[in-house]
Amino acid sequence: MVDPKHDGAGKKMTLAPVPAIGAPEGGAILAGDDRGAPPCLAAALRYAAAGYAVLPVDAREKRPLVPWKEFQDRRATEAEILAWWGQWPDAGLAIVTGEVSGISVVDVDPRNGGVVEAWAGLSDVVQDTPSGGAHFVVAYDSALKKPKAGRGGDLQSDGRYVLVAPTNRGDGRGYAWRPGAQEKLLARQLPPGAAVLERLRPGRSGQSDDDIIEYSPPWVCAALSPDVEPGRQATTLARLAGYFASKNISPDIAVCLIQPHVLSWPSQSGRERWTPEDIERQVRSVYETAHRKRATATSAPEGRLLRLSDVRGEAVTWLWRDRIPFGKVAIIEGDPGQAKSTMALDIASRLSVGEPMPGESAGCDPGNTLVLSYEDGAADTIKGRVQAAGGDQSRITVYSLDHVPVIPDGLEQIEEDIRRAEAKFVIVDPLMAALAGRVDSHRDQDIRRVLQPLAALALKYGVAVLVVRHLNKNAGTKSAIYRGGGSIGITGAARAVLLAGYDPDYPNDTTRHVLAPVKMNLCAMPPTLRYTVESVQIGPGQTTVHLAWGEKADITADAILARPDVGGASALHGAEALIRTLLANGPVKAAEMEEQLRAGGIAEITWKRAKKRLRVQSRNRGGAWEWVMPPEYRVVEAEDAA
Repeated sequence: MVDPKHDGAGKKMTLAPVPAIGAPEGGAILAGDDRGAPPCLAAALRYAAAGYAVLPVDAREKRPLVPWKEFQDRRATEAEILAWWGQWPDAGLAIVTGEVSGISVVDVDPRNGGVVEAWAGLSDVVQDTPSGGAHFVVAYDSALKKPKAGRGGDLQSDGRYVLVAPTNRGDGRGYAWRPGAQEKLLARQLPPGAAVLERLRPGRSGQSDDDIIEYSPPWVCAALSPDVEPGRQATTLARLAGYFASKNISPDIAVCLIQPHVLSWPSQSGRERWTPEDIERQVRSVYETAHRKRATATSAPEGRLLRLSDVRGEAVTWLWRDRIPFGKVAIIEGDPGQAKSTMALDIASRLSVGEPMPGESAGCDPGNTLVLSYEDGAADTIKGRVQAAGGDQSRITVYSLDHVPVIPDGLEQIEEDIRRAEAKFVIVDPLMAALAGRVDSHRDQDIRRVLQPLAALALKYGVAVLVVRHLNKNAGTKSAIYRGGGSIGITGAARAVLLAGYDPDYPNDTTRHVLAPVKMNLCAMPPTLRYTVESVQIGPGQTTVHLAWGEKADITADAILARPDVGGASALHGAEALIRTLLANGPVKAAEMEEQLRAGGIAEITWKRAKKRLRVQSRNRGGAWEWVMPPEYRVVEAEDAA
């Protein structure tokens, strides 16, 4: 067991007095010499010591900072906890719910129509949340599997987690246990999960009969009084039944709620008092009318029309934060020689092993990728690049070149293969080769008919779709948003567009590249990142390329395209840069060089000119031709790049 009185470096630490986890006032929870320790660390250690599985989280985004699938089945050690908060001192804190921690939580959110007071009495282990809602904690029960615990209440159990005190969202609002709740949580004095099951009877929305009436509008309470005038009784009864129908309370319960009060109303002129049969018949008649109206109002095909009041808000989730979202279509575009295909495979490789994306520190749950590559072979190009990037090849599925489906004709096949591969990431490379022959890439209508079903597929399965695209020849266009190949509708359909190009801060160096945002619909523009393309040997006679990512850069996409040598000469310079990279470690077989250049989208006439300008030599060794870069080469200036 790790001694929590020492930090990871062996430095003596002391626990400062803390009246309660999550108390809004007080000194540092954990202090070490002259500096305060992470505010959630002591709380995490105390929760863990009580048998709860804890996680460090980004409090603002409510997402774990570590791959957390394994912690659904095991609890973190104290050494892991200390290491986490050593890396992320400002991290928030979450407890994994379900069997691993022995708890389930009813999360009541007023923003979704939940009434916290309506759940009073469910548990005395209650935490108030920043949204004005509350977490009601009960002992885990395997029968608690239904995700919805009623209107405004979500059940967090197996495979979920909740943020807990002393987590603060950074805006002054945080989580706080109610008096006595923390002590009972740590002592595991929790009510049984069956208490939740009792609240989940059909139509109850987690509320008792008295709750439903008490938290209804004032006119409902007035209508249920015994003083309703005879001339208004039929209208009042119909109005009450309509109100309960609108709240999705079952007609049986509505009858039980209304009947005792209506039976006490004074008799009407010329007739007897209301009988139980009359009341039930009137209530059910109103419910049938409401049902018919609802059916008429929603007679459009299922899923076509949605009222925003019926839509539960969801946060955008990211494969690569602020660059490639899940459930959407994104684009990486650029001229040949910018390693766009290699970049896509680098992202897939990181996903396959749960490694952080470029510029990030937190990893992710490992995931699978489906690759639609219309130009690169699996054996001679893709496999080597994934290997060089350190990817898990068992998690990356590739079509053979003669069986890659085209879009839109092959969307059903793609959908089936997304399910079969259990893919979280789909690469389409390049877009123009993926389009069916009848699709005109320059006609906006054609493009939207192709990309809309692709976007719907991404949304349906929550996969990130990355499309690789070349630039058009309009080098004089000032704005990067108009430089993507094909119709502007392609850019319009994508939720994120990124541009790969040469680094304008180094105008004479074609080995330096940058990746900049062109368009971002879902967040603010992320910073530009620098990268270089490096040659790497992956086996005897096998050379490939991989990316080395650098620091952030204050460079816009427009500035990249304004670089003097971007335009007619960009393809030639790209070929030169790739040739230098591939030959940096020595001679390479000619066939392999040609294959890598084709994979980079470089035409034969272009790489031949680049080879000539760089004075690259071809020589025969042992019956096989290879390319050799002279020890000192000079660029031929007599031939302009066109």
